[in-house]
Amino acid sequence: MNHNNNNELSIKAEQLELLFKQSYLAAYLSPWIAALLAIALLDVQTPTILMAWLSIIAIATVARLVVFKRFFSANRPINNPQKWEQLYITTTLLYFACWSVGGLFILPPDNLTYQILLMYFLIGMAGSAISVFSAQRLVQICSVAILLVPGIGFFYLQNSLLTTCIALGGTFFLVSAVRSSKVLTDSITMNAKLNRELEAAKIKAETLANIDELTNLYNRRAFYRDGIKSFEQCLANNKPCSVMILDIDNFKEFNDKYGHSTGDTILQNFAAVLSKNIRSTDFCARVGGEEFAIILADTSLATATEIGNKLVDAIATQQHDIGLDHLPTITSSIGVACNKEESFAQFIQRADTALYEAKDMGRNQVIAA
Repeated sequence: MNHNNNNELSIKAEQLELLFKQSYLAAYLSPWIAALLAIALLDVQTPTILMAWLSIIAIATVARLVVFKRFFSANRPINNPQKWEQLYITTTLLYFACWSVGGLFILPPDNLTYQILLMYFLIGMAGSAISVFSAQRLVQICSVAILLVPGIGFFYLQNSLLTTCIALGGTFFLVSAVRSSKVLTDSITMNAKLNRELEAAKIKAETLANIDELTNLYNRRAFYRDGIKSFEQCLANNKPCSVMILDIDNFKEFNDKYGHSTGDTILQNFAAVLSKNIRSTDFCARVGGEEFAIILADTSLATATEIGNKLVDAIATQQHDIGLDHLPTITSSIGVACNKEESFAQFIQRADTALYEAKDMGRNQVIAA
């Protein structure tokens, strides 16, 4: 449930970001459109009324741009998209109310040509709103309705064939805009969801490609890809880098005797001991059936050997609750090496050779190369 909620918030934040970006330029341009309309009406309307309307438009524009500026300067990702959405919707709809309701006050009552001109501007604004607000259907519908409904109502009330036709045309446009807004926003929402799912699938695939499924440690591929980076970085900075090669003593015989299911449980318990007893900076991986490796960056041979001895003790005392009364003690042999002027392969080989020495000398111990 929390995962779904997080996805919904992420999608909402993504749509909100798109909404702000798409409408940023329009927020700057629409006051200039208002100024053009006022200039066109100078011959039929008093300058005082036009200036009062333009002043209201200017105040509403400033309020919108303040919200825009604060949004773009806010920390990313947006933690509270609902708050920003409410601010955006409020300032945007108030701005368009200034356009539509204010437009009725600046409309010359007895000049059909200029009335049609105003309706032309409002329909143009509504058409722009459909694309500019495509990421948010509520803003789309409300903006188009606020812009057109007062004008449509005005033309219906004129009670003439021409004005009725104009009002019907505006009504048809409004209905079409409402319908198209659903198709557009649904498509954008679906694309956002698909992108989120693809991103999650990619992250999961990358994780699975680097993690050993049984033990949840890094796998051999990740070890040889990232381990060599730590090795080379330490070498370049003249710092020590150590490696441990570990395996479970007599694991094959144990696996053959008690079964693979029990063997898998032992491997999981062994991995848990390693994870619990190494440092957060150490890189631990399962590199073979019962073979594990740990890269210890910025760690001397003496320190790595000390850590290895602690691991040997922890592994030998680990309790394995697998339903067997006479389970033999599980132990591990460890070979340790510290970097010198050599390749990564030679570095690993020296630790591997030390591991076999530990086995030849009786197992359950650490040998440093």
